[in-house]
Formats: sequence, structure tokens, C-alpha cells
Amino acid sequence: MRLISVNEQINTSNTTICKLIEQYTPDERGFLSQNILSHLRTFVEAVVVKAAGETNYNYEIFQNKGKPYLSARGHLKFLRLFHRSLQKTVSHYLPTEENSERLMLKYYEYLLKIKNFLQSNYQFEVLQNISSFPIHSDPALDESPQVF
Repeated sequence: MRLISVNEQINTSNTTICKLIEQYTPDERGFLSQNILSHLRTFVEAVVVKAAGETNYNYEIFQNKGKPYLSARGHLKFLRLFHRSLQKTVSHYLPTEENSERLMLKYYEYLLKIKNFLQSNYQFEVLQNISSFPIHSDPALDESPQVF
């Protein structure tokens, strides 16, 4: 199985996610969410491998070193929960656009935690434009209430 550096894998996934967010148009949040979801599991697994102190990445390293490390660290519970959820929701099929939107809204908090975790522990900058992800896209919610 081919090895790449864990930083390279994180950067590759991060670049793709950021490009997707950058290209977002207001009427395509479901499509955007679907595409981001397809990259999240590899991104999270690479973050776990980095947290375990490994410098190389592939799925075998994640299984043999990352996962056991994750299970033994309470402060990384958010990564364990996020990965478990990704395994259930995006492992073997791609959710519909509507379901993808819901998942991304749920996963947004996890992504912020990963961003902060990598920044504070490794000075590793990721998800630079995550704040541009459209978490509020219902125009009815943007309008101020009218007073009669």
C-alpha cells in the first residue's frame, strides 16, 4: 500500500474542501455538502494519524496506529465521535443532497474543532474558509420581522 506523508494527505483533502467552499453558489448548498462529505473521512483519518504521532499516512496506518491511539485519548473524543458518524453516513454510499446538507450542518462544529485542534497543537492551518460555508441559507431566516 502506497505511503504519503500525513501532512500531504491533510493538505490534499483540505485544499479540495476549501476549493469546494470557494466555488459555492447560493442555490447549490446540497451539492456542495455532498462533495465535501466525500472527502471528510480521509481528512479525519489523516488528522487522527497525525495526532497519533505518525508521519506517514495510509488506511492501514490509520487502522493499526491511529484508531487505537484515538480510543485511548479522552481529549480526542470529538474525533472519535466524528469518525464514527462518518463511517455510518458516508462510507458506502453518498447521501442525497438534502441529507448531505443536514449532515454538513451537524458536522460543521466538528470541522471547527479540527481546525482549532490542528492550529493549537501543530500550528497547522486548515479549513481556512470554513466560515464561508453556508450554514444559514433559508432566505426567510435572513429577513427581519415586519412590524405591523
